[in-house]
Amino acid sequence: MTVSSGAPRTTCELVIGFDELMNKATTLSALLEATNAPATARWLPLVCWMRHNPKLTPWSVLVYRDRQLVSAAVLARSFRRGIVRFETMGDGQLPSSLPSRDAGSARDLAGAVGERLRALPTPWILNLRHLEIGDPVVGAIKCEFPASRTEQGVSPRLDFRTGEPLTSYLSRNTRSALAKARNRIHNGGLVSELTWTTRSAEIDTVVPEILDLYQERTIQLKQNVALLADPAYRRFFADMVHAYAEDGVVRLLTFRLNQKLVSYAMCLESAGTLFVYSNRMSPDGAKYSAGTITNSEVVRMAHSDPTISCVDWGTGLQRYKLSGEVTLHPHEDVDVWPSEPVYRAWVWAQRVREIGTRVAPHRTKPD
Repeated sequence: MTVSSGAPRTTCELVIGFDELMNKATTLSALLEATNAPATARWLPLVCWMRHNPKLTPWSVLVYRDRQLVSAAVLARSFRRGIVRFETMGDGQLPSSLPSRDAGSARDLAGAVGERLRALPTPWILNLRHLEIGDPVVGAIKCEFPASRTEQGVSPRLDFRTGEPLTSYLSRNTRSALAKARNRIHNGGLVSELTWTTRSAEIDTVVPEILDLYQERTIQLKQNVALLADPAYRRFFADMVHAYAEDGVVRLLTFRLNQKLVSYAMCLESAGTLFVYSNRMSPDGAKYSAGTITNSEVVRMAHSDPTISCVDWGTGLQRYKLSGEVTLHPHEDVDVWPSEPVYRAWVWAQRVREIGTRVAPHRTKPD
């Protein structure tokens, strides 16, 4: 379904459905690349995410200027408890994007999104996840709909400064731990291999080992054990990694001892940022500080590459992410409602459901 309107030189289009959106693949991919969208929000990963979430309907607003696509809100639509929910595509913990070529196209996009949302006959909520602070589209949408709430999060980053040595980004404790780990490996007579690859076929080959290691680690930590045992999630992980590799943004580091994988770091590169998408250490690797060795190699490689300006460790404040001269890079999640009364009604409904959830386990069945 498509709808067109607007001034002669600027038009907007509403695209609903997976097949309809796939017809825009070439222009959307070009826009995401031209606007330096993060690797996690590029076209091939978005397509992979859509294929694995068929119950969500792609719902996108596109803005053109002289027939060139200049901005886009690629969203997913769902219905729940009488409310239509629109959300940015992808994992909410990963960087997202509302691409626009300039300030004018950002304002046009916000206006077009506002027009389409106001035309809906049912209550709705718009969830925009993990966007840069000061994103021009988000700012304009907030002006369109004052009934919005913002929550900030942070990602630990190492921002490299010209001329600074590697020791500025690897702490003294980290360097000491590396020396001890290498001695243990040497004294144990083990053969170690640190290998980087960007080749899609090689990455696909390693993914089953990565998933097995990942599962072993979750069992050891008693975290998300069921997730890695779920065949559907394993397929999703493998397909998503393949999409990133096909997009040419993956740098995969593997660390092996006597040919056995003991840790890895899967990094995504875009716009000068090396984003650590997934990194784990096997239970057997703890004795040899495999995680420290791998993460330090990520920093060393990124520091030595003039095309990379920072390492982004992703959300979460684990201790290893805070080593070195780390800064906390902010991002924001924004929830938007049509009006304050709708927002208050939504809050009330949420509280009622929470109370019901707490009370339900104590109810007894009738005779």
